[in-house]
Amino acid sequence: MAGPGGEHPESEFCKGVESGFPQEGNPDLSLIDRSLRHPPREPDSRRGRHHLDFVTSLWREGFVVPVVTLGRYLSGALWDVLVERVSGCR
Repeated sequence: MAGPGGEHPESEFCKGVESGFPQEGNPDLSLIDRSLRHPPREPDSRRGRHHLDFVTSLWREGFVVPVVTLGRYLSGALWDVLVERVSGCR
């Protein structure tokens, strides 16, 4: 499906990859705190903590996986869920 400018969404993603999305390695998790405001309501378990107090990355947890490999895996997993849900509608 083409986007508003006639481009496919994949081409926007590819532009992002070429312009500096991390292919592998330690992602800049500080973008989360800079991009998301603290929620007005939160569960007691959060106790006013910032996003970075409980968000991690695969890289920080010791999983070194190229973005392309991870994307292929997630695409396949999402497809499997979709097929399962659709087949349950019949």
